[in-house]
Amino acid sequence: QLRKVCNHPFLLEAAEIEAEVEAAGCPGGRDRQTQLQGSSGKLELLHKMLESLRQGGHRVLLFSQMTKMLDILEEYCRLAFGAETLERIDGNTPVRERQSAIARFNQEGASSFIFLLS
Repeated sequence: QLRKVCNHPFLLEAAEIEAEVEAAGCPGGRDRQTQLQGSSGKLELLHKMLESLRQGGHRVLLFSQMTKMLDILEEYCRLAFGAETLERIDGNTPVRERQSAIARFNQEGASSFIFLLS
């Protein structure tokens, strides 16, 4: 459980539910990206790093052993940078899709900025 909390509190179901209830009670609410980012110091720092890397024209490979953490990162990246900037491979990805994702990411002039790996 400690490992989950250290990565992101939303890996614990109760923490995510609590955040959603809290956001519902706030005037104007909090958008999902703010919830994801504001709930984790690691994600706050990652956001700053990714913004800087993107502005510098870099591309990023992000690795996590936990696919649930990849789910959180994927949701965050889609909200922060757009769905077209993201590729993902994990243990459930079929071989053909893996090869396609790698090809899209490596393609010259590709819009893919972040590659999530497990």
